[in-house]
Amino acid sequence: MFDLAMAKIAYNIIWNSPETFSGVIVNLGGFHTMCAYTAALGRMMPGSGFEELLIEACLCASGSITQIMNGKHFNRAMRIHHHVGCS
Repeated sequence: MFDLAMAKIAYNIIWNSPETFSGVIVNLGGFHTMCAYTAALGRMMPGSGFEELLIEACLCASGSITQIMNGKHFNRAMRIHHHVGCS
């Protein structure tokens, strides 16, 4: 398990010597996997009214909704998805 910075380095090493490291599998840790998951949800939901629902329910401010839907504000995104029942 790697964080994102170490995974990038590991991929560089593997790509430079594919025959040596053919059996190596790089896995991202849970944090980065969840960030990618929330970003994927955000990409699937534009125009659905989900953002307006969050703002009207006072679960998030209008200034941070874009970053939450892009998976950048991890803690806020997890809190919102727990309230809404997405996770």
